[in-house]
Amino acid sequence: EEALDVWKYRMLDLFRKGIRNVLLAGGEPALRMDVLMLANEIFPTVYVITNGLIKIPEDFRHTIFLSLDGMEKTNDAIRGEGTFSKIIANYSNDSRVIINMTLMKENYQELEEVVKLSVAMNFTGVVCNIYTHYNFDIASDTLIVSPEERAGIISEMKRVKKLYPLN
Repeated sequence: EEALDVWKYRMLDLFRKGIRNVLLAGGEPALRMDVLMLANEIFPTVYVITNGLIKIPEDFRHTIFLSLDGMEKTNDAIRGEGTFSKIIANYSNDSRVIINMTLMKENYQELEEVVKLSVAMNFTGVVCNIYTHYNFDIASDTLIVSPEERAGIISEMKRVKKLYPLN
């Protein structure tokens, strides 16, 4: 774990070099709330991608991309039992939030319900990614999306986008 002064040096150096927008992702950024709050003070625009299990304080005035893999049953099957309810408890009615949903064959049918959830929770919206493998052994990746499944996912994204054009 790096000391906060190292982070501060790096961030101020980036700012001096003209960087004004940063994305904090990977390794669960909310575990280093001190780093998040430092970025909050230095940069005009900060985006953070989080699993939502740790509540980011209201003092953090930037965009929070909340990783959600579907509605409760699906999300909890992927991320662990009870995670959905904890995420919702942490971020209900938080307009800083945009749901970040990775679409795969197991969950893409829930996209419309996730958009409805976003509206009900007063979130800013939903962004989607289509699952791509990260494993060097593609044959062992059970989540890989076939070209046919990809076409179905894209079709569903287009359908939902027409129903909810601003989400």
